[in-house]
Amino acid sequence: MNTMLSKERLKIIRTAAQIIFLVLGIAFFVQLFWERYSPPVFDRENWTQRDGFMAISYKSMTRENVPDLNSRQQFKEHLSALKAAGYNWVTTEDIVHFYYDDAPLPEKALYLMLEGGRKDNVIFGQDAIGENRAHASVYTPTGTLSSWNNFFITRSNVAALAKSPFWDVQSQGVGLKVINKSTESDIQSFFLTDYLRDAEGKRVESDAQMYARLSEYYKDSSESLAKLMPSPPAAFILMPANSYNSFMPGDIKKANQELTRQYFKVAFTREGGAFNAASGSAYDLTRMQVPPDANPQDLLETLTKWNSTRTDFLLASP
Repeated sequence: MNTMLSKERLKIIRTAAQIIFLVLGIAFFVQLFWERYSPPVFDRENWTQRDGFMAISYKSMTRENVPDLNSRQQFKEHLSALKAAGYNWVTTEDIVHFYYDDAPLPEKALYLMLEGGRKDNVIFGQDAIGENRAHASVYTPTGTLSSWNNFFITRSNVAALAKSPFWDVQSQGVGLKVINKSTESDIQSFFLTDYLRDAEGKRVESDAQMYARLSEYYKDSSESLAKLMPSPPAAFILMPANSYNSFMPGDIKKANQELTRQYFKVAFTREGGAFNAASGSAYDLTRMQVPPDANPQDLLETLTKWNSTRTDFLLASP
């Protein structure tokens, strides 16, 4: 009995310690991070590549290996392999200048994204980023921002990360919101992709009401972060991904596109591919979400495959 109690007590202590670790302010870790590692170097004066860039994304960062989740060990191995393979990190600002000012990028330009606004993504990812002098863009939903939170980035964390040479903070909208969920048919739609409907599926809002509803969403997606940083977020993730490629009423698609352009400079609307060409739209970018079971070789082979898209594009261009 005593042995069982001891095991339970140890389990409780271990869990409490993990929670305390996450609750500690990221500002402290960021400051420590700056002192431990040299910041990334961007040799922009010697960049000459104008074809495009690749974007990869991680949705989780666990302390230990957990099925169906990215781990900090996997992340560390991936970043080391990418650095050894000659990939060069770029920032959100670089992407904005690439599309708006015809600014060049480095060869093998790679944009690193951490989605979900999870505090552990930052804490567990910091060492790997510092060791490889990398740069990452943290995408956070504004709906999870608060003054205090165990698991999600808080307002003070955003302010601290925005000052770091290793990070920038961007918007993942307010969050993935389900509307029109039917318990009988188990059919649901999402806040940005459909009109509000009654139980029978009949539309119950006008185009003007729909536009006002989406306007409030986009305003909150930007201004909640803008208040915490030197400048407003430049990039946005549309949730759910690939919505424009599935059924979406035309007026809602138009509203999303207009409002995205009103508040942001670039938007990731697709998931699957990694390569974004210069000839594409800054508001129709794609990223590859890295699978939890992908080893470094898997990642490099996949990026090589997507990089061939760049080659095909160049060969096909006049």
